Amino acid sequence: NITGPYVDAAAARIADMLLPTDDRAWGIKPTPIPDLVDVAKGDVPEDMQQDALAMHGGDENAAADEIAYAITEAKRLVDEARAKADKAQKRIEDWHVECQYHAHVRQVIESSARIGTGILKGPIPDYRKSVAFKNGRLVVNQKLAPSSKKISARDFFPDPACGENIQNGSSTWERDRITHKPLRGLRTQ
Repeated sequence: NITGPYVDAAAARIADMLLPTDDRAWGIKPTPIPDLVDVAKGDVPEDMQQDALAMHGGDENAAADEIAYAITEAKRLVDEARAKADKAQKRIEDWHVECQYHAHVRQVIESSARIGTGILKGPIPDYRKSVAFKNGRLVVNQKLAPSSKKISARDFFPDPACGENIQNGSSTWERDRITHKPLRGLRTQ
């Protein structure tokens, strides 16, 4: 009874630091390719300039046009990579909201504060059903999407031969407490 409130307070503080409510605790950025980024900024390497001159038989105007095209293309590729990274970040954030990722991570943090171990399983494929009323008809959509969930340490059994690193094991077992209704629901998936 003495340490319980302190453990709960520490778990809440850690959850607040790791899972901010007004922002993401993660981000996706495109991998910077140094040569491509430099060319997009207009810093063309000397060997590229020489190659452009050699390709156009020493014609400096044609080489300058080739370098300008290379700079434009590099800018386009860098912008395209940024746009794709932003799109991927929004998609992943949407999946996190749909599967209530923050709630499961908070449960993992509370479990690890209480018993010293927290297990988050994911991403795992999960069927999601949505029901809507469109144009006077009832429309039911079912889609497969990634999700994550907290696993109780008492229901998780890694391979005993894994040693200190669970990745060295050949298998893991998870006990699932499933009732009749969810078991019947697995038939349709």
